[in-house]
Amino acid sequence: MRSRVKPTSGQSPKSRSMARNREPYPFLVVPGSLRQKLLALTTDGGPADIAARWLRQIDWIRDEHGMPETEPRHPDLASGKPWPIMQPDPDADAEG
Repeated sequence: MRSRVKPTSGQSPKSRSMARNREPYPFLVVPGSLRQKLLALTTDGGPADIAARWLRQIDWIRDEHGMPETEPRHPDLASGKPWPIMQPDPDADAEG
């Protein structure tokens, strides 16, 4: 799988293919304001809650690829809305 990263500045084109210090492209970082807006649109976190689904997807990406150190895990602490919205998995059985 090809990585979506660009070489850091100061590297010659020849050394870019072997670069170890890489930074993500800006489009991979989701601004906090988008997360705040999505949280404001959430309803019950159920299967029909598209905003919650997108927030969960963003959280998964942040878990897999790292998140900005300056952003809290919660999209908008001042809102008073809980995050993540915990819902039982409808596809899970009683045994686990």
